[in-house]
Order: sequence, then C-alpha cells, then structure tokens
Amino acid sequence: MLRLKRVRLIAVAVMCVTVSAHVANAHRLALASRLPPCVIGASVEAQGQILSVDEAAGEAPYHQIIVQLPVSVPNCTDGIYRLRLGWGRELGLPLTGETWHVQAKVRAPWSMRNPGGFDYERWLLARRIDGTGYARHAKLLRSGPQANAVQAFRERLSRRLEAESLHPGIAHALTLGDSRHIGQALWGLLRDTGTVHLLVVSGLHVGIAAAVAHAIAGMLLRCLPGAATYLPAARSARAAAVLGAAAYVILVGFEVPVTRALCMAAVAALAALASRRLGAWQSYAVALTATLLSVPLAPLEQGFWLSFGAVGVLLVRFSNVHRAPESIRSIRVLGQAQVALFIGMFPLLAAVTGQWAWVAPVANAVAVPLVSIAVVPPLLVYAFLPIESVARWSLAVADQTALWLLEMLQLHSVPAMALAEQPAAVVFLSATAAVACLLPLPRRCRIVLVPAILAPLAPADAPLPPGVFRIHVLDVGQGSAAIVETRTSTLLFDAGARYPSGFDIGERVVLPALAQLPRRHLDRLVVSHSDNDHAGGADAVGAVHREAEYIDDVSCHSYAGWQQDGVRFRFVSHPRIRRETADNDRSCTLLVESQDARALLTGDTSARYEALIGRQVGGAVDLLTAPHHGSISSSSPSFVRRLSPRLVVFSAGRGNRYRHPHPAVVARFHREGSQIFITHETGMLRWRSDENEVTRWRTQHARYWTQRLSM
Repeated sequence: MLRLKRVRLIAVAVMCVTVSAHVANAHRLALASRLPPCVIGASVEAQGQILSVDEAAGEAPYHQIIVQLPVSVPNCTDGIYRLRLGWGRELGLPLTGETWHVQAKVRAPWSMRNPGGFDYERWLLARRIDGTGYARHAKLLRSGPQANAVQAFRERLSRRLEAESLHPGIAHALTLGDSRHIGQALWGLLRDTGTVHLLVVSGLHVGIAAAVAHAIAGMLLRCLPGAATYLPAARSARAAAVLGAAAYVILVGFEVPVTRALCMAAVAALAALASRRLGAWQSYAVALTATLLSVPLAPLEQGFWLSFGAVGVLLVRFSNVHRAPESIRSIRVLGQAQVALFIGMFPLLAAVTGQWAWVAPVANAVAVPLVSIAVVPPLLVYAFLPIESVARWSLAVADQTALWLLEMLQLHSVPAMALAEQPAAVVFLSATAAVACLLPLPRRCRIVLVPAILAPLAPADAPLPPGVFRIHVLDVGQGSAAIVETRTSTLLFDAGARYPSGFDIGERVVLPALAQLPRRHLDRLVVSHSDNDHAGGADAVGAVHREAEYIDDVSCHSYAGWQQDGVRFRFVSHPRIRRETADNDRSCTLLVESQDARALLTGDTSARYEALIGRQVGGAVDLLTAPHHGSISSSSPSFVRRLSPRLVVFSAGRGNRYRHPHPAVVARFHREGSQIFITHETGMLRWRSDENEVTRWRTQHARYWTQRLSM
C-alpha cells in the first residue's frame, strides 16, 4: 500500500511538472511571435486570410478583424503574424476564411499602463494576437469556405432572437455567448450588483444545459416503452447530460469557464459510465489539467481564475459536509453556497477585477435561481426545440423573467466599491484567511480571520503629510489626464477621451486610478477645454463622483485661488485669454505650489499666449505638463526659458498621427536641462513635491508580457 501511494505521488509530481513546462513553453512561444516595437507605424501591403470577424456594434465606425498577414519591415522583422486590425465600415464586411489584399498600418502590442487599468497587452497575448493596427485599403481576392453547420445555425438563431426577443442582448449572451448587444448601462448594473457572471457564459450555464438534457433524456426513457431494457436509464441520462453540455459549449464557443465545466461534467459522467467512483477534487484536478493542456494561455484570462476559484471555494466548503435532511437541504445549501462564494471569492475578485459589490450575496440569492430555472432553460428550449409554438412560449417565459430580474437588480443596485491594487503578499494573506474561514473551525477563530480577509480594502498608499502634494500624470494615449492630491483633497485635471468605439478613458483608466488613492473622494473636476482628448471621459467620471465641483474653460478664468493642507492652487489667466474664442487658447492652466515645489498643468494653449502665462507664473517650476502634448505650435523658446522646468511630461499617444511631441520642442527642453518624460514610454508618471524620485509605472510595475521599448 505504501509503495502504491509513492507511485501515485510520483505520477502526480511528473504530471504537474509536465503541465507546468507545457504552459511555460506556450507563453514563451507566444511572446517570441509578437511583433517587435520597431514596426510602429509601418505600412504593410500583402495578401492575408481572415481568421475571425467581430462586427462593429451600434455606431462604432469600424469592425475588428483578426487576419493572418505577412509583415516585412527592413531591419526589423519578416514573418507571418496574427494581427487585430480596425476595419472601416466603408471597406465592407469580410467573412471568416476569405482572402483579402490588405494595406494596413501595423504596430506591436502596446497598452496604456496605469494602476488598476485594463491591460491590453495581456488581453492580446491570451488570444495569441501578435500585433494591432488598422486597414487603410482592402480588396477581396478569394471567397472563403461555406459556413459550416454550426455557423449557419448561429446566424439563423441570432436573426430570430433579434427579431423576436424583448431583450435580445440578454438572449444573445446566454444562447450564443455574444455579449456585444448588451449596453453599457446594463453592464454597469451587473457590476454594481455582482451579477456579471450571470450574462457571461460559464460553468453555471453549462451545468444548467447538462441538467436540462439529463431531465429530457430521463423523461423520454420513461415514456418510451421497453427503452429501459436496452438503455440503462441512469447511464443514458448521464451520457445525454454530457452531450447536451457539449452541444451548448459548441454553440457558445470554448471559453475557459465553459471548457472547465464541460471537462468536469465529462470526467464525472465517464467515471459513472465505467462504474468508477471519482471524487470531486479528482474531477477538479482532471479538469484543471485538461484546460491547461488544451489552452495553455488560459492563466492570462480573468475567467480562468474566477471559474476555478469559485468551484474550488465550493469544494472547500462542501466536500466534507454530511448530507442534510431532504426537506431543508436545497434552501440551506443555496444560502451556504452564496455565503461561501462571497467570503472565498472576495480576495480573488479584489485582485483580478479591482471591484467589490457588497450587495452581491443578496442579489445573487434571487438572481441565480431565476436565471437557472426560468431564463437559461427556456432559452435552450427555444434554441434547440424545433416545435414553433413551444419555442415561442419558452422565449416569452425567458423575456418576462429577464424583465423581473432587471427590475429586482435595479432595486438592489448600489455602486460597487473600487479597490486599490495590493501587493501579492496581501492578496495571498487574504486568500489564505478566506479559505481557512470556510473550514470547520470554531467561530472564535473565524472572527479572528476577518481582518486578514478584508486586507485588500486598505488603500495602497499612506496619506500625504501637510504641505505636500502628489501628481499622477496618467497614460491616456493621445490625450490628457492628471490627478493632484493633498492630504485631504483630490483634484482631476482633464479626463482623457471617449472614442466612437465606446472605449471611455474616464471609465477604463481614470476611475480605476482614482480608486488607488488613499482618499477615493474627488473634490474638483477640471476640464481644461472641450476637445474630446481632454473632456471625453469627464461624463463617466462625473457620473461616479457626483459630489465633485466641475470647473471648465469658462469658469476657471474667474475662479478664485484656494489653499488646501498647506498647498496653494490658482488658475493662471489673463483678460485676453478669457476673451479668446478658440477652444485651445482658452484652455485652463493650473499652478500648484507648496513650500518645496511648484507644478504647472496646462491644456492646449498655443505659443501666442504663453508669454502672458509665463509672466503670471513668475519663475521656474519643478514639474510642467507640456502644452498641447508637445506640439510645435506651443512651448515657445521664451516660454521654456522662463519656466526652466526640472521635469517635463509630454502626454502623448504611442505612434500618434500628429507626431507629438515634436523633436524641436523636446530639444528646447533638453537645452534647458529638463528631464523629459513621455507617457506612452513611461506609463503613468507619479511625482511627489517633497521628493526627487519619479515613479514610471511601465518600468516599475512591468509584467513579463509588458513591452519594454517603445520605438
């Protein structure tokens, strides 16, 4: 017996090493195949094959296309790459498998780097996309293969749902795994109530599909006379459950949570068919191994950690629990499961999503049964049952239940709490305490563990001392956003852009960055002028921080200076600037001063008014955000000499079409001895008035997939 245990232990160790080596090698190959930074802005003209198409939703001006395209740039790279290209509507809509002659601008994977922000480089790597860009011209050369049966079925079902469902966004998400039809307002409601998982196909939905197939197979076997003679009822129902789950997975696509659920269902069913007992943890381990072997880049996805984490939490809580009396088992287990998930998943949600919806247990206690019983099963019946009358009745049930669900979520909606990024040690401590709390320990021990579980709620930084201010110049691409904080106040100067595609810098970059501060309260929101790259994200920020005082390019010129925590603030203005009609030249300019340092935040003012601003500032500054992103029309030689800034920050996007910052402007600041920073190279820049050190977020918080070079 001891020898057998050793053999099993060795086998498990060998399997762990093999899987780890396979995952590490897949990551190495994916990183090696990426476009290098030297291709930035390179033009490519070649013949490529369309791999997938993500149609533009709503008013977005372009589609997103994954294309396999040869890229050859002298002294840089030569090979065939998978590229994600913006594809204008005017070019037509290509189909998967078609061959097109494409002329495109390409660039290496690159992401804005800010605390708590979306990591686009990781997202691209997880999907084995080697580079990005946009198509300028395209011509169809050869049609692709005809759509297969699954694609044709998806298209027919999509058209039916669009025409017949009262909630086509919800119906598309739960039957086809297509969430593009869900509006931003609904996503916000789901985030605030902790119910996003209900409309993102996961193991819950696969389990429902398996249960529906199991129930239908069981009824058919009981109704067909003599069927049990040839088909054992229990085994046949289990086989039908796996087939039903597999059909649903094929329909919605093989995302990580879905694949995990299918693997676990298949393992359990195969063990039952073979009359072998397989424990829950063994099924879990097999599913984890199968997922990592088939999708080795899965650990880059949030869904991987949330999916396996949730199942692991439930196994920790219930794997050693004795069977409860039948009359109370269902309700009690449902309540215990919600509490266990709330406690066990809190550290993981804090680390992965940066948000905590504290009303989630209440909302999920109602929403999960509704979706499990009266939304997903009717939608599956509608999708797969060819009887028209029954299908329409099922869709009506699903639509009405979805209406009740949305009304219920509105009643329970409370803005989710944004959490600061925490060191890995804090996350590990919180996760360990949460797992321990799920074990059968005395109540006194569980109470002691509560502070450790709640450790991610702590702010990432300590409050500033009086008389000190800190500036965070965010990396927002070709735009502007900066946060100024003192001990008891926070000011936002500009909020970045909102793009036609729906990507909102205010929502995706500025708000997560504000959540990292010791004070999550915003006191003032300053929009230097109305250009989209400065003001586009202001609405999203204002919707969350309704208490913030709004200051724009009309009010700032008459706004009185103020003092906060020993730090002085005043807008630099002049009557000529106030009367200016051009948006750029009417931009707000903010001077921040303490006993130790001075900083000047500018908008897009041109050189014609810089002399007036320079005289109002009255001397050198320690930090300057360069006017108009470093345009040649700003930062005149006299302005640069008068301010003689020690640090200059250019807020400019990588490879922007304006070529900001202009080399001549950079050279002027260099001649004055200024230290130069460009946000697309440094990521978010953090500077404190009583310290000389500058934090470059891209360098100091880099991950192994982060590109280190920009040009």
